[in-house]
Amino acid sequence: MSPQERQHRLRVIIAFALVYLLWGSTYLGIRIAVDDVPPATMAGTRFFIAGSLMLAWCALTGRQIRLSKRDFMRVGSVGVLLLTGGNVVVCWSEQYVASGLAALIVAIVPIWVVVIE
Repeated sequence: MSPQERQHRLRVIIAFALVYLLWGSTYLGIRIAVDDVPPATMAGTRFFIAGSLMLAWCALTGRQIRLSKRDFMRVGSVGVLLLTGGNVVVCWSEQYVASGLAALIVAIVPIWVVVIE
């Protein structure tokens, strides 16, 4: 195996491990946070911070974000639906369900989509 292939493989392994660690810990973090903060406030704050960081990164790296009014409305509506219909409901449900079960239910949604189709 060449050095470039080894480096590529290592990067893939690190990226995969980070996805597991960060995505997996999200549900535990939500469970801990909803003990003290209302679910909608916690989810909104989380997305506000994440969006601000991503926009700051784009500004620092010189990337421009150009959206037409139509695209902005489309992306905005999808964002609102995902935030309220997806994340806030998961945050609310974790007040009553274990974080591992919530993560498992969210993880099998793509399987259900395939089965329903």
